[in-house]
Amino acid sequence: MRGSLTSQESATGSLPLAMPNDDSRAGTWTVIADEPNQLSAEVVCRYLRGLAIPARIDAGDTMSFLGTSSNPTRVLVPADWTAEAELALARRWDDDPLPPAAIS
Repeated sequence: MRGSLTSQESATGSLPLAMPNDDSRAGTWTVIADEPNQLSAEVVCRYLRGLAIPARIDAGDTMSFLGTSSNPTRVLVPADWTAEAELALARRWDDDPLPPAAIS
């Protein structure tokens, strides 16, 4: 009988306690945009995700138990995706149509 569980085993011994990140390029997350509020940050996240760029808002900038935050909110992407995200954000106001995920 073992004395403690490893980080790779649950109480049943078969499931990991922490699921591995599916995106092998994700590691260190960097700030790609500073939005004036949570709603704007969510729009930017959805736009980037619609372009298959992993994105999230900084959890420290929001307070989910209070609803949508009106405080400035940062949008983060994995460090390896910074160039793609910067290019996507620079082109988001071009005449090209938005990806369907950004408008649905």
